[in-house]
Amino acid sequence: PWEKPCGGGVTSKALDQFEIFSGNLARKNVEEISVSFGDKSTVRLRPQHPLIVVSRKELGQQLLNDAATAGVRVLTERVTQLERVGTRWTVGTKGTSLEADFVVGADGATSFVRRTLGSPLRPEDLCLTLGYYIPGNYPPVMKIFFVPGLEGYIWSFPRPSHVSYGLISRSGPGRTARAKELLANFIRADLGSEALENSEFYSAPVPCLTFASWKTNKIAGEGWALVGDAAGLCDPITGEGIYAAFRSAQILASSIQQPSDYP
Repeated sequence: PWEKPCGGGVTSKALDQFEIFSGNLARKNVEEISVSFGDKSTVRLRPQHPLIVVSRKELGQQLLNDAATAGVRVLTERVTQLERVGTRWTVGTKGTSLEADFVVGADGATSFVRRTLGSPLRPEDLCLTLGYYIPGNYPPVMKIFFVPGLEGYIWSFPRPSHVSYGLISRSGPGRTARAKELLANFIRADLGSEALENSEFYSAPVPCLTFASWKTNKIAGEGWALVGDAAGLCDPITGEGIYAAFRSAQILASSIQQPSDYP
């Protein structure tokens, strides 16, 4: 578990469908949403349905704990080899080799499982996300900024122990440096010049599939399947992926005896 490069927003449909969010997981309940359109106007509204923000590290730890309680054997090692031998898989790490009947890739946009099977997401199907975690207790206001010339948006999501400021946009040569400077300027304008002194920077790719890629996106095959970001299952406009990750895993679990039904 780690603080993934993600706002951590959990939508009402996820809250309604997945039991993990009804437990003791630390959260920040969003009481107001602020949407700004450049310097022209800002719209403020109160959400009609519950909306929370969680720490991705704590959510990941809770998922891992629940899996272990359900009987899953957890190996905290990086997988370095994946090979199909007959009807089974050989899964290798630096110190372990084991066999499996079925492999599920739940390992993000740059999925090792997906790459090993020969179909990594193309550069044009990935967006850039970058941001900062800034410690402190912040008001329960979720902020979205649309900026002229930026294909994407900037966000500020309050979490239980810090605030996540981030930016998502199409990736490309030179864009990372410009995006980082733009985001830093926004944070200083919003919180003050010293806001970044104790911050933690993050950056990672997020799936944003093109129309053509949705039609050819292969998420399962003989003895394997992909879920969540690894399957490219993010909202292609917002980049929100928590709901899709849980829902795709739920669908796969219900069809595991007949995996061809999963796609």
